[in-house]
Amino acid sequence: MKYALFFLIIASALFACNATKHSSELSDMNNPLNNAVWQLIEVDNQTITTTYERKPYLQFSDSSRVAGFLGCNIMGGKYNLSAPSNISFENTWSTKMACEALDLENKFGVALEQVRHYKINSDTLFLQNDQLVTVATFLSRADIDQVK
Repeated sequence: MKYALFFLIIASALFACNATKHSSELSDMNNPLNNAVWQLIEVDNQTITTTYERKPYLQFSDSSRVAGFLGCNIMGGKYNLSAPSNISFENTWSTKMACEALDLENKFGVALEQVRHYKINSDTLFLQNDQLVTVATFLSRADIDQVK
């Protein structure tokens, strides 16, 4: 648990260190993905039901970085937006701690590998594969403390 908290703090610090904005990054500030912490509520057509204190989530930054919690481990990487609703993830990494939620974590990881599109409807984010089938669904949260 101490290691997970340590890696979460490091990932948060990496996001905070990007104080300067380049002109190409300024246009990303209006990206609706950046305005929330996205709590996973469904993956692989299964509703997320876990008794763990922390729930899986993703958080996007305006520097095209993504960070999150998969169920056991924290993750990070880059995301690319193209066209109005195309998204892909690259150079993703995660810690490798074992826990009881590995099945959920593995499903979440597989879903992220399949993502090619996204859609936002009100406070819900749908990540979709190349056939526009939703592989993961998220609810918007104002900040990390609301992910429960």
